Amino acid sequence: MVRTGSVVAVLSALAIPAAADAQDAGFVSGVHIGVLAHDYGPLTTHDEDAVDANIEVRFASPAFLDAILAPEPHLGATFNFDSDATDQVYAGLTWSFDLTDEIFFEIGGGGAIHNGKTDAGPRDRTLLGCRVLFRGAADLGWNIDVHNNVALH
Repeated sequence: MVRTGSVVAVLSALAIPAAADAQDAGFVSGVHIGVLAHDYGPLTTHDEDAVDANIEVRFASPAFLDAILAPEPHLGATFNFDSDATDQVYAGLTWSFDLTDEIFFEIGGGGAIHNGKTDAGPRDRTLLGCRVLFRGAADLGWNIDVHNNVALH
């Protein structure tokens, strides 16, 4: 098994320079990097308790998506620092709304492929049912400046 830390470091090193080059051409709209509490929240089972690293690349909204409020396509991955917890790669669309000049709200959805448990077994991990799942997300954030923000995901 590949160590999670190595994978995150490699993806981060590859994604950020690519985004910088592509952003000049208007293809990549942003690179989002974060740390998440794994399996935490009101709708989770709390079977897996660890920390995740997340990286997501957002792309400029193509003109054909203007009819549905111009969402940005995204591609991302969440890697867990505990080898017994679930990792995922995902893709979808994200809609962003400025509530004020400094505060924004985002909502998105798409599909995810994960390496978690899919069938019955010991309850040491969350049982997810199938390998491919719907993935939804919501963020409430603050624009620090034109290029940087922080958000609660």
